Amino acid sequence: MMKMPKINRILFGLSISLILLPLVFVPVGNAQNAGNNLIKRALFDSASYSPQLITQVTDLFINHVEQGWKVQSIHQLRPNLISLMYRNMRAVSTNSPEWQTFLNNGWILKDASGSLIRSTVYGYYIVDVGNPNYQTWLANWVKSYIDQYGYDGVSLDNCLPNTEIMWATAPGPAINPRTGQAYTALEFEQAVINVVNTIKNTIGNKLVVGNTVYYGQKFFGTSNQYYVALLTQSKIDGIESEAWIMSLDTIAWYSESKWLASIDFAVWLENNFLNKSGKMFLPIAQNAAPYEQSGTALPTGTTREQYVNYAFSSLLLAAKSSSSYLNFGYAIDNYTQSLFKIDVGYPTGNYYMINGTHVYARDYSKVKVLVNPTNTSYTVSLDTNYTDASGTPVSSPFTLEPHIGIVLRRVTS
Repeated sequence: MMKMPKINRILFGLSISLILLPLVFVPVGNAQNAGNNLIKRALFDSASYSPQLITQVTDLFINHVEQGWKVQSIHQLRPNLISLMYRNMRAVSTNSPEWQTFLNNGWILKDASGSLIRSTVYGYYIVDVGNPNYQTWLANWVKSYIDQYGYDGVSLDNCLPNTEIMWATAPGPAINPRTGQAYTALEFEQAVINVVNTIKNTIGNKLVVGNTVYYGQKFFGTSNQYYVALLTQSKIDGIESEAWIMSLDTIAWYSESKWLASIDFAVWLENNFLNKSGKMFLPIAQNAAPYEQSGTALPTGTTREQYVNYAFSSLLLAAKSSSSYLNFGYAIDNYTQSLFKIDVGYPTGNYYMINGTHVYARDYSKVKVLVNPTNTSYTVSLDTNYTDASGTPVSSPFTLEPHIGIVLRRVTS
Protein backbone atom coordinates (compact mmCIF):
# COMPACT_ATOMS: atom_id res chain seq x y z
CA MET A 1 0.00 0.00 0.00
CA MET A 2 2.21 2.82 1.22
CA LYS A 3 4.78 4.09 -1.28
CA MET A 4 8.16 4.79 0.28
CA PRO A 5 11.53 5.60 -1.35
CA LYS A 6 12.77 2.99 -3.77
CA ILE A 7 15.60 1.92 -1.44
CA ASN A 8 14.58 -1.60 -0.38
CA ARG A 9 10.94 -0.50 -0.56
CA ILE A 10 9.39 -3.93 -0.41
CA LEU A 11 10.96 -4.89 2.89
CA PHE A 12 9.78 -3.05 4.93
CA GLY A 13 -7.38 27.98 4.19
CA LEU A 14 -6.12 30.83 3.42
CA SER A 15 -7.27 33.35 0.83
CA ILE A 16 -7.86 32.07 -2.67
CA SER A 17 -5.42 34.65 -4.02
CA LEU A 18 -2.64 32.95 -2.08
CA ILE A 19 -3.13 29.74 -4.03
CA LEU A 20 -0.91 31.13 -6.78
CA LEU A 21 2.09 31.93 -4.58
CA PRO A 22 5.37 30.36 -5.77
CA LEU A 23 6.92 27.46 -3.91
CA VAL A 24 10.24 27.86 -2.14
CA PHE A 25 11.86 24.70 -0.82
CA VAL A 26 13.50 25.94 2.34
CA PRO A 27 12.50 25.20 5.95
CA VAL A 28 10.35 27.67 7.82
CA GLY A 29 11.35 28.48 11.36
CA ASN A 30 11.73 25.75 13.92
CA ALA A 31 9.12 23.04 14.34
CA GLN A 32 9.53 23.20 18.12
CA ASN A 33 7.92 26.64 18.08
CA ALA A 34 5.29 25.95 15.42
CA GLY A 35 1.89 24.34 15.50
CA ASN A 36 -1.78 25.05 16.07
CA ASN A 37 -2.00 22.53 18.92
CA LEU A 38 -4.46 20.37 17.00
CA ILE A 39 -2.69 19.29 13.81
CA LYS A 40 0.96 18.33 13.79
CA ARG A 41 3.22 17.35 10.92
CA ALA A 42 4.33 13.98 9.63
CA LEU A 43 6.93 13.38 6.91
CA PHE A 44 8.29 10.58 4.75
CA ASP A 45 12.05 10.76 5.17
CA SER A 46 14.15 11.14 2.03
CA ALA A 47 17.75 10.01 1.68
CA SER A 48 18.56 13.63 0.84
CA TYR A 49 17.13 15.01 4.10
CA SER A 50 19.70 15.77 6.78
CA PRO A 51 18.90 15.26 10.47
CA GLN A 52 19.03 19.04 10.90
CA LEU A 53 16.44 19.60 8.17
CA ILE A 54 14.12 16.95 9.57
CA THR A 55 14.06 18.62 12.98
CA GLN A 56 12.96 21.87 11.37
CA VAL A 57 10.13 20.66 9.14
CA THR A 58 8.23 17.93 10.97
CA ASP A 59 7.00 16.53 14.29
CA LEU A 60 7.07 12.87 13.17
CA PHE A 61 8.93 11.05 10.41
CA ILE A 62 8.96 7.56 8.93
CA ASN A 63 11.93 5.93 7.24
CA HIS A 64 13.58 2.61 6.42
CA VAL A 65 16.31 1.08 8.55
CA GLU A 66 18.86 2.12 5.92
CA GLN A 67 18.30 5.67 7.17
CA GLY A 68 18.19 4.67 10.83
CA TRP A 69 21.56 6.30 11.45
CA LYS A 70 19.79 9.69 11.45
CA VAL A 71 17.67 8.98 14.50
CA GLN A 72 20.28 9.57 17.18
CA SER A 73 21.31 12.91 15.69
CA ILE A 74 17.67 13.96 15.36
CA HIS A 75 16.92 13.10 18.97
CA GLN A 76 19.98 15.00 20.12
CA LEU A 77 18.70 18.09 18.34
CA ARG A 78 15.05 17.57 19.24
CA PRO A 79 14.34 14.80 21.75
CA ASN A 80 10.54 14.87 21.37
CA LEU A 81 10.45 14.39 17.59
CA ILE A 82 8.81 11.01 16.89
CA SER A 83 10.77 8.62 14.67
CA LEU A 84 9.09 5.53 13.21
CA MET A 85 10.74 2.68 11.31
CA TYR A 86 8.94 1.39 8.23
CA ARG A 87 8.26 -2.34 7.88
CA ASN A 88 6.01 -4.15 5.42
CA MET A 89 4.49 -6.79 7.71
CA ARG A 90 3.15 -9.08 4.98
CA ALA A 91 5.99 -9.20 2.42
CA VAL A 92 9.28 -10.92 1.63
CA SER A 93 11.31 -10.74 -1.59
CA THR A 94 13.49 -13.38 -3.22
CA ASN A 95 16.45 -10.98 -3.17
CA SER A 96 16.05 -10.31 0.54
CA PRO A 97 18.48 -11.80 3.08
CA GLU A 98 15.31 -12.96 4.87
CA TRP A 99 14.04 -15.04 1.95
CA GLN A 100 15.60 -18.37 2.86
CA THR A 101 14.56 -18.04 6.51
CA PHE A 102 10.96 -17.45 5.49
CA LEU A 103 11.03 -20.26 2.94
CA ASN A 104 12.60 -22.78 5.34
CA ASN A 105 10.11 -21.98 8.11
CA GLY A 106 7.03 -22.19 5.89
CA TRP A 107 6.15 -18.53 6.52
CA ILE A 108 5.03 -17.84 2.95
CA LEU A 109 1.38 -18.40 2.06
CA LYS A 110 0.38 -21.00 -0.52
CA ASP A 111 -2.75 -21.83 -2.44
CA ALA A 112 -4.47 -25.23 -2.33
CA SER A 113 -2.02 -26.67 -4.88
CA GLY A 114 1.02 -25.57 -2.88
CA SER A 115 2.03 -22.65 -5.10
CA LEU A 116 3.58 -19.68 -3.29
CA ILE A 117 1.40 -16.57 -3.37
CA ARG A 118 2.91 -13.32 -4.58
CA SER A 119 1.93 -9.72 -5.18
CA THR A 120 0.92 -9.04 -8.76
CA VAL A 121 1.93 -5.39 -8.26
CA TYR A 122 5.31 -5.55 -6.53
CA GLY A 123 6.37 -9.16 -7.09
CA TYR A 124 7.15 -9.93 -3.46
CA TYR A 125 5.71 -12.99 -1.73
CA ILE A 126 2.96 -12.89 0.88
CA VAL A 127 3.78 -13.85 4.44
CA ASP A 128 1.56 -15.96 6.70
CA VAL A 129 0.95 -13.25 9.29
CA GLY A 130 -0.96 -15.74 11.45
CA ASN A 131 2.09 -17.94 12.12
CA PRO A 132 3.06 -17.45 15.80
CA ASN A 133 6.74 -18.07 15.06
CA TYR A 134 6.71 -15.40 12.36
CA GLN A 135 5.01 -12.98 14.74
CA THR A 136 7.75 -13.56 17.33
CA TRP A 137 10.49 -13.24 14.72
CA LEU A 138 9.03 -9.96 13.43
CA ALA A 139 8.68 -8.55 16.94
CA ASN A 140 12.32 -9.36 17.70
CA TRP A 141 13.41 -7.88 14.34
CA VAL A 142 11.60 -4.65 15.17
CA LYS A 143 13.04 -4.52 18.68
CA SER A 144 16.59 -5.10 17.43
CA TYR A 145 16.49 -2.04 15.17
CA ILE A 146 14.70 0.09 17.74
CA ASP A 147 17.47 -0.78 20.19
CA GLN A 148 20.20 -0.21 17.60
CA TYR A 149 19.05 3.19 16.31
CA GLY A 150 16.75 4.56 19.00
CA TYR A 151 13.51 4.64 17.03
CA ASP A 152 10.36 5.61 18.90
CA GLY A 153 8.40 2.81 17.27
CA VAL A 154 7.44 1.04 14.07
CA SER A 155 5.11 1.82 11.17
CA LEU A 156 3.60 -1.43 9.85
CA ASP A 157 2.60 -1.28 6.21
CA ASN A 158 -0.29 -3.49 5.05
CA CYS A 159 -1.66 -3.74 8.58
CA LEU A 160 -5.03 -4.83 7.19
CA PRO A 161 -7.18 -6.87 9.60
CA ASN A 162 -9.19 -8.89 7.05
CA THR A 163 -8.91 -10.58 3.65
CA GLU A 164 -8.09 -7.15 2.19
CA ILE A 165 -4.51 -7.92 3.24
CA MET A 166 -4.43 -10.18 0.16
CA TRP A 167 -5.10 -7.34 -2.30
CA ALA A 168 -3.57 -7.86 -5.78
CA THR A 169 -2.12 -11.32 -5.16
CA ALA A 170 -2.01 -14.60 -7.10
CA PRO A 171 -2.64 -17.48 -7.15
CA GLY A 172 -5.38 -17.98 -4.59
CA PRO A 173 -7.18 -18.31 -2.40
CA ALA A 174 -4.61 -18.37 0.38
CA ILE A 175 -4.76 -21.46 2.60
CA ASN A 176 -4.46 -21.09 6.36
CA PRO A 177 -1.86 -23.76 7.27
CA ARG A 178 -3.44 -24.22 10.70
CA THR A 179 -6.87 -25.17 9.30
CA GLY A 180 -6.12 -26.44 5.81
CA GLN A 181 -8.94 -24.22 4.54
CA ALA A 182 -9.03 -20.85 2.81
CA TYR A 183 -8.08 -18.01 5.14
CA THR A 184 -11.16 -16.20 6.42
CA ALA A 185 -11.54 -12.51 7.20
CA LEU A 186 -11.94 -13.29 10.90
CA GLU A 187 -8.73 -15.33 10.86
CA PHE A 188 -6.82 -12.47 9.27
CA GLU A 189 -8.36 -10.09 11.80
CA GLN A 190 -7.06 -12.15 14.70
CA ALA A 191 -3.71 -12.72 12.99
CA VAL A 192 -3.10 -8.99 12.53
CA ILE A 193 -4.22 -8.24 16.09
CA ASN A 194 -1.76 -10.89 17.30
CA VAL A 195 1.06 -9.34 15.22
CA VAL A 196 0.38 -5.93 16.73
CA ASN A 197 0.14 -7.27 20.28
CA THR A 198 3.23 -9.45 19.99
CA ILE A 199 5.29 -6.51 18.76
CA LYS A 200 3.84 -4.19 21.41
CA ASN A 201 4.54 -6.70 24.18
CA THR A 202 8.12 -7.01 22.91
CA ILE A 203 8.95 -3.31 22.49
CA GLY A 204 7.10 -2.06 25.56
CA ASN A 205 6.35 1.67 25.60
CA LYS A 206 7.51 2.18 22.00
CA LEU A 207 4.84 2.86 19.38
CA VAL A 208 3.11 0.43 17.02
CA VAL A 209 1.42 2.29 14.16
CA GLY A 210 -0.37 0.53 11.30
CA ASN A 211 -1.16 1.60 7.74
CA THR A 212 -4.71 0.33 8.00
CA VAL A 213 -7.66 2.30 6.60
CA TYR A 214 -7.27 3.53 3.02
CA TYR A 215 -10.01 6.18 3.29
CA GLY A 216 -13.29 6.82 5.08
CA GLN A 217 -15.63 4.90 2.79
CA LYS A 218 -13.48 1.81 3.33
CA PHE A 219 -13.80 2.20 7.09
CA PHE A 220 -17.60 2.48 7.00
CA GLY A 221 -17.97 -0.26 4.38
CA THR A 222 -18.25 -4.04 4.56
CA SER A 223 -14.96 -4.39 6.48
CA ASN A 224 -15.96 -2.00 9.28
CA GLN A 225 -16.17 -4.69 11.97
CA TYR A 226 -12.58 -5.77 11.29
CA TYR A 227 -11.18 -2.22 11.40
CA VAL A 228 -13.06 -1.54 14.63
CA ALA A 229 -11.77 -4.79 16.13
CA LEU A 230 -8.16 -3.82 15.42
CA LEU A 231 -8.65 -0.34 16.88
CA THR A 232 -10.51 -1.46 19.99
CA GLN A 233 -9.20 -4.96 20.72
CA SER A 234 -5.47 -4.62 20.00
CA LYS A 235 -2.67 -2.60 21.57
CA ILE A 236 -2.12 -0.52 18.43
CA ASP A 237 -1.02 3.06 19.14
CA GLY A 238 -1.94 4.72 15.88
CA ILE A 239 -3.19 4.26 12.35
CA GLU A 240 -2.35 5.72 8.97
CA SER A 241 -4.92 6.48 6.26
CA GLU A 242 -2.98 6.44 3.01
CA ALA A 243 -5.62 7.91 0.72
CA TRP A 244 -7.56 9.88 3.31
CA ILE A 245 -8.35 12.86 1.09
CA MET A 246 -7.24 11.78 -2.40
CA SER A 247 -5.77 8.67 -4.00
CA LEU A 248 -2.56 8.37 -6.00
CA ASP A 249 -4.14 5.57 -8.02
CA THR A 250 -6.94 7.73 -9.43
CA ILE A 251 -5.89 11.37 -9.45
CA ALA A 252 -9.23 13.08 -8.99
CA TRP A 253 -11.17 14.88 -6.28
CA TYR A 254 -13.32 12.61 -4.16
CA SER A 255 -17.06 13.09 -4.55
CA GLU A 256 -18.73 15.00 -1.75
CA SER A 257 -20.05 11.79 -0.17
CA LYS A 258 -16.67 10.04 -0.36
CA TRP A 259 -14.90 13.12 1.05
CA LEU A 260 -17.48 13.39 3.83
CA ALA A 261 -16.93 9.75 4.80
CA SER A 262 -13.25 10.54 5.40
CA ILE A 263 -14.20 13.51 7.58
CA ASP A 264 -16.64 11.36 9.55
CA PHE A 265 -13.99 8.65 9.85
CA ALA A 266 -11.67 11.21 11.49
CA VAL A 267 -14.54 12.25 13.79
CA TRP A 268 -15.12 8.59 14.71
CA LEU A 269 -11.45 8.24 15.59
CA GLU A 270 -11.60 11.33 17.79
CA ASN A 271 -14.56 9.93 19.71
CA ASN A 272 -13.58 6.26 19.90
CA PHE A 273 -9.80 5.92 19.53
CA LEU A 274 -7.91 9.18 19.96
CA ASN A 275 -9.75 9.83 23.22
CA LYS A 276 -7.48 7.21 24.78
CA SER A 277 -4.06 8.23 26.04
CA GLY A 278 -1.17 8.02 23.59
CA LYS A 279 -3.17 7.22 20.44
CA MET A 280 -2.49 8.97 17.11
CA PHE A 281 -3.93 9.42 13.63
CA LEU A 282 -1.70 9.84 10.57
CA PRO A 283 -3.83 10.97 7.60
CA ILE A 284 -1.73 11.00 4.43
CA ALA A 285 -2.13 13.62 1.71
CA GLN A 286 0.98 12.76 -0.28
CA ASN A 287 -0.41 13.94 -3.64
CA ALA A 288 1.24 17.24 -2.68
CA ALA A 289 4.69 15.73 -3.31
CA PRO A 290 4.93 11.96 -3.76
CA TYR A 291 8.02 9.92 -4.57
CA GLU A 292 11.15 11.85 -3.69
CA GLN A 293 10.15 15.33 -4.83
CA SER A 294 8.89 14.14 -8.23
CA GLY A 295 6.27 16.90 -8.37
CA THR A 296 2.57 16.79 -7.59
CA ALA A 297 -0.04 14.19 -8.48
CA LEU A 298 -3.08 16.43 -8.71
CA PRO A 299 -6.10 16.96 -10.97
CA THR A 300 -5.49 19.20 -13.98
CA GLY A 301 -5.49 22.86 -12.99
CA THR A 302 -5.01 22.18 -9.29
CA THR A 303 -2.10 23.87 -7.53
CA ARG A 304 -0.25 22.38 -4.60
CA GLU A 305 -1.36 25.33 -2.45
CA GLN A 306 -5.01 24.62 -3.25
CA TYR A 307 -4.59 20.95 -2.39
CA VAL A 308 -2.73 21.43 0.90
CA ASN A 309 -5.25 24.08 2.01
CA TYR A 310 -8.07 21.70 1.16
CA ALA A 311 -6.57 18.78 3.08
CA PHE A 312 -5.54 20.90 6.07
CA SER A 313 -8.94 22.62 6.31
CA SER A 314 -10.74 19.29 5.90
CA LEU A 315 -8.87 17.82 8.87
CA LEU A 316 -9.72 20.88 10.96
CA LEU A 317 -13.39 19.99 10.49
CA ALA A 318 -12.78 16.90 12.65
CA ALA A 319 -9.72 17.55 14.83
CA LYS A 320 -10.20 17.69 18.58
CA SER A 321 -7.56 15.79 20.53
CA SER A 322 -4.20 17.19 19.31
CA SER A 323 -3.39 13.66 18.12
CA SER A 324 -3.40 14.06 14.33
CA TYR A 325 -0.19 14.14 12.27
CA LEU A 326 -0.92 15.26 8.71
CA ASN A 327 1.51 13.91 6.10
CA PHE A 328 1.98 15.84 2.83
CA GLY A 329 4.46 13.34 1.42
CA TYR A 330 7.75 15.09 0.63
CA ALA A 331 6.33 18.63 0.63
CA ILE A 332 8.50 20.82 2.87
CA ASP A 333 8.05 24.15 1.05
CA ASN A 334 7.39 27.36 2.94
CA TYR A 335 3.73 27.52 2.00
CA THR A 336 2.92 24.02 3.23
CA GLN A 337 4.88 24.59 6.42
CA SER A 338 3.07 27.86 7.11
CA LEU A 339 -0.26 26.06 7.60
CA PHE A 340 1.00 24.44 10.78
CA LYS A 341 1.73 27.85 12.28
CA ILE A 342 -1.86 29.02 12.12
CA ASP A 343 -3.18 29.64 15.63
CA VAL A 344 -6.73 28.28 15.43
CA GLY A 345 -7.48 28.42 19.13
CA TYR A 346 -9.96 25.78 20.22
CA PRO A 347 -13.09 24.39 18.51
CA THR A 348 -16.37 25.85 19.74
CA GLY A 349 -18.51 23.13 18.19
CA ASN A 350 -18.70 20.39 15.59
CA TYR A 351 -18.61 20.85 11.83
CA TYR A 352 -21.84 21.76 10.05
CA MET A 353 -23.10 22.43 6.52
CA ILE A 354 -24.07 26.03 5.82
CA ASN A 355 -27.76 26.31 4.95
CA GLY A 356 -28.49 26.57 1.25
CA THR A 357 -25.02 25.35 0.25
CA HIS A 358 -22.79 22.32 0.33
CA VAL A 359 -20.04 24.24 2.09
CA TYR A 360 -18.92 22.67 5.35
CA ALA A 361 -17.81 24.88 8.22
CA ARG A 362 -16.43 24.71 11.71
CA ASP A 363 -15.92 27.53 14.19
CA TYR A 364 -12.86 27.91 16.37
CA SER A 365 -12.15 30.56 18.96
CA LYS A 366 -9.72 32.31 16.57
CA VAL A 367 -10.71 31.16 13.07
CA LYS A 368 -13.50 29.92 10.87
CA VAL A 369 -12.87 26.90 8.63
CA LEU A 370 -14.72 26.54 5.32
CA VAL A 371 -14.46 23.66 2.83
CA ASN A 372 -16.27 23.30 -0.50
CA PRO A 373 -15.92 19.62 -1.55
CA THR A 374 -18.13 19.97 -4.63
CA ASN A 375 -17.82 20.97 -8.29
CA THR A 376 -20.08 24.00 -7.72
CA SER A 377 -19.24 27.50 -6.47
CA TYR A 378 -21.17 28.69 -3.40
CA THR A 379 -21.59 32.09 -1.81
CA VAL A 380 -21.79 32.26 1.96
CA SER A 381 -22.45 35.04 4.43
CA LEU A 382 -19.97 35.49 7.23
CA ASP A 383 -21.13 35.86 10.83
CA THR A 384 -18.51 38.43 11.86
CA ASN A 385 -15.37 40.15 10.57
CA TYR A 386 -12.54 38.03 9.20
CA THR A 387 -9.23 38.45 7.42
CA ASP A 388 -7.32 36.15 5.13
CA ALA A 389 -3.82 34.83 5.86
CA SER A 390 -2.21 38.13 4.81
CA GLY A 391 -4.42 40.19 7.12
CA THR A 392 -6.62 41.55 4.33
CA PRO A 393 -10.27 41.91 5.37
CA VAL A 394 -12.64 39.41 3.75
CA SER A 395 -15.92 40.88 2.58
CA SER A 396 -19.28 39.18 3.07
CA PRO A 397 -20.93 37.53 1.22
CA PHE A 398 -17.95 35.39 0.30
CA THR A 399 -17.68 33.05 -2.71
CA LEU A 400 -15.99 29.70 -2.30
CA GLU A 401 -14.89 28.09 -5.56
CA PRO A 402 -15.01 24.27 -6.08
CA HIS A 403 -12.61 22.17 -4.02
CA ILE A 404 -11.34 25.00 -1.88
CA GLY A 405 -10.50 24.87 1.80
CA ILE A 406 -9.89 28.11 3.66
CA VAL A 407 -9.06 29.24 7.19
CA LEU A 408 -10.32 32.76 7.96
CA ARG A 409 -8.90 34.62 10.95
CA ARG A 410 -11.47 36.11 13.28
CA VAL A 411 -11.06 39.86 13.87
CA THR A 412 -11.11 40.77 17.56
CA SER A 413 -11.51 44.29 18.88
